[in-house]
Amino acid sequence: WTISVRVSSPSLESNIANNEEQIEIFLEVPDLEVDNNIDVQARNPVTGQFGYDYYPNSQLRVTGSIDNIGAVMTQPGARFPVEARLFEGRLTSTSTISKALSIDYERVILPASDGSSLTSVLSGSSVDYVISNLTMPPNAQGTYTIQVVADVASQENVYPPPGQVIEELEEFDNNHLIVYID
Repeated sequence: WTISVRVSSPSLESNIANNEEQIEIFLEVPDLEVDNNIDVQARNPVTGQFGYDYYPNSQLRVTGSIDNIGAVMTQPGARFPVEARLFEGRLTSTSTISKALSIDYERVILPASDGSSLTSVLSGSSVDYVISNLTMPPNAQGTYTIQVVADVASQENVYPPPGQVIEELEEFDNNHLIVYID
């Protein structure tokens, strides 16, 4: 970032070469990271309980946490989307995969707020998420992959992706893949 100051004066000035000064500054910003503690459970169609047996048309619950590994907290009051995306097949990409290719996706907004106080994620801390209602297809069989994306961009087809709520030091650690069923 650069701060520029320019001074202008009446036409009687004799030296205009010293009327501008630029100072470069470095901003400390947060850095959100999807922790690799992701857990995926499916609702049993008979008992309604969540467990690790996956069935076609199962409702999935994805849980985990988002860490702020940056040197500063997120902006007070700024809340960001976290999305779970379900893909058919075994995917191994280290970057965000377009939700247009997903079978299903669900989103929550973090950090949760009671409406009476500003929310933020402090440096070195994390915020937990629970994403429910991700649904397996009715004819599900084979391998499926879930990707969790924090601070989801409004457009995915350009880089850097615009529309992210949290300005971060590093955007590449905002997603994590987990393969959970064969």
